[in-house]
Amino acid sequence: MLAANWRTNMNWARILLGGLAAGLVMLVSQIVLHTVVLADQGRELVADWATRGLDASAALEPSIPLTGAIFLLGLVSVWVYAAIRPRFGPRAFKALQLQRFESRMS
Repeated sequence: MLAANWRTNMNWARILLGGLAAGLVMLVSQIVLHTVVLADQGRELVADWATRGLDASAALEPSIPLTGAIFLLGLVSVWVYAAIRPRFGPRAFKALQLQRFESRMS
């Protein structure tokens, strides 16, 4: 059974900082993925849109909410890890299992 004061046992400042750091890592990896790894496919997509008469700048409109969602996912990831760590221990295997679970959720 969970303790009644489980909220007070968690270090919320570290969870917030860790969540922001995790969100930043996720955001940078997304930027690298889309600007370096998938750059050629992106150019082909924009050219295809131009032939169809579509404006490529409209594709940037959801970037701010998606950036917020990435940071929210980072925060939730760190919070869930902080919640399960006392129960399952500080093993790297548990963190990898959590990462696999979260990658399925996103």
